[in-house]
Amino acid sequence: MRARLEQHLVGYGLLSFGLSSVHNLMLVYHVDAYINAFKIGQAEFMTAEVIFMVWNCCNDLIWGWLSDMVCTLAALTHTHPLHLPRCSFAAVVAFSSARCRGLQLAGVGLASSFVLLWNPLLPVAWHFTLCLVLYDGFLTWVDLQISALLSDLVITSEDRATLSSAASVGSVIGTSSLFISMLLWDPVNIGAFRWFTACVATLSVAAFARGSALLRCVATAGRTCTPAGGPQNMFILLWAMHAAKPLSMARFAWQMATNANFMWFSLLHLIQVFHCHFNSNFFPLFLGVLLGDHLPKSLQGVLLCVSFVLPHLNNVMVNQFVKSHGLYNVVRLLLFIKLGLGLLAGVSGSILWGVIALLVASNRVVTEGTCKILSLVITDLVDEDMVRRYRPASIAALIFGTANFLSKPGQTLAPIVGTMMIDEQVEGGLFHQHQHQQQQQAAGDANQDQLRAVLLQMLWMVPVGCAAIQLLAWSRFTLHGPRLQAVRRIDVPVLPTFHAYVHQSAC
Repeated sequence: MRARLEQHLVGYGLLSFGLSSVHNLMLVYHVDAYINAFKIGQAEFMTAEVIFMVWNCCNDLIWGWLSDMVCTLAALTHTHPLHLPRCSFAAVVAFSSARCRGLQLAGVGLASSFVLLWNPLLPVAWHFTLCLVLYDGFLTWVDLQISALLSDLVITSEDRATLSSAASVGSVIGTSSLFISMLLWDPVNIGAFRWFTACVATLSVAAFARGSALLRCVATAGRTCTPAGGPQNMFILLWAMHAAKPLSMARFAWQMATNANFMWFSLLHLIQVFHCHFNSNFFPLFLGVLLGDHLPKSLQGVLLCVSFVLPHLNNVMVNQFVKSHGLYNVVRLLLFIKLGLGLLAGVSGSILWGVIALLVASNRVVTEGTCKILSLVITDLVDEDMVRRYRPASIAALIFGTANFLSKPGQTLAPIVGTMMIDEQVEGGLFHQHQHQQQQQAAGDANQDQLRAVLLQMLWMVPVGCAAIQLLAWSRFTLHGPRLQAVRRIDVPVLPTFHAYVHQSAC
């Protein structure tokens, strides 16, 4: 059993490794490559980014909907009214197996679009736009399927925390590609970098193929299982009655809008995505302005790369607390820590640069860690939705996609709010400072002092404001404790636990 458990974790970790190894490189280098290496014009670059922004806002819903519809077709082929108990379980197994097959194909597409990004075949503007759309399409599909498997494969918070930890370990290993790339990146001659991206893409395809095969192997072995009968038969009967009803988008939107837990979570998630991207966008500025006099640029670059790794390591530790103290309590604790860090930053001010460095780093780690653990909350919402609406199988990808769709404004608002705070209090604004750096240096350090003061305000005001709103929303979230246990008591007969998969695997 121990070997089978580890094999299952390895499969899920490989999926995260395959995603992380290519995505970190894309995030860090694609803008630099097209501006400095491929010499794209400013107008063409902005046009491509606008098209990408529009596509990025809507593709979560599109792929979530299509994914669950395709997987539902596979699940319903195993439902026959004469064998409801057996078939309900087989439908869920078929659902998970269909996701794994889709991941194998999507992994190839993601890696191919990643390689294509660094090898322009069309005019650079057209190629950049096409690659952004292709890459983000495959990325969204892969991300939704990985998140949905977290809900489909396991039930308990402990098992889901274990899978989440495996994903974090895989992401940490995948981040090693970013450190190696620092030795090869040269915008003047990117030949070596191109070969490196091709090798990373090949490794990513292999990881997706092997990881999907391992998870599909366990799911397929579970087809022979038949859940026990008993009080759950009424639920299975209702499930069969609703299985044939197609779910329209309007009906689904109404169901989500009338789910109080989902709406309160969406508010919390929106604020969290805003805070995560706020930290990501202004983390280099915090390092350069607040700590630039104390840390050399080489060390700042190392800290920037380490900031991609620490949240994953932190997530492994946080998942251990989830197992022992419960998801609801851990999320509440993280929000209080965020609030405490913000208040500490406001009290300490600019007294000690070491304190500022600790606050900048810990604030990013805690914020990113909270973002990652919220996927576990969505899996609980998937369980609640399946029980309340008598789904033939979970629509996990669609619910994850809807949650991502509703949080997308946070990505756009983060840089806008930050730049507005700076522009209103710093003479000339952030863009003026960047464009006229030499004139500012000749005029003195007045604007730099203003910028430092504004960044110190942002360092404590944003976390405090975000944490206050999130704690209010989280206090209204009721899917925990006895209510969550009641949902799972109904859900367990249909969705086997992770340990049931392990015991019955013969693959």
